Amino acid sequence: MVFLLWDVLAHAWEPIDSALSHDQGGEALGNGVVLAITVGVGLLGLVHFDRAAAGRERRASGPDATVTLAGA
Repeated sequence: MVFLLWDVLAHAWEPIDSALSHDQGGEALGNGVVLAITVGVGLLGLVHFDRAAAGRERRASGPDATVTLAGA
């Protein structure tokens, strides 16, 4: 999984690096902002998924698990 993350980020960084090497600051900044936003949205999606999965797990355990935890 780390390899896939590295590969995706390396390819996403290429246009920014190219713009920086050709002294195109505006293009580099624009691509950098797009990269930052997409990484942020992806991380927020993972947080949403994690919370939804945890909620399903709590609902699936039912009221018996709550009583057991309260009695312990």
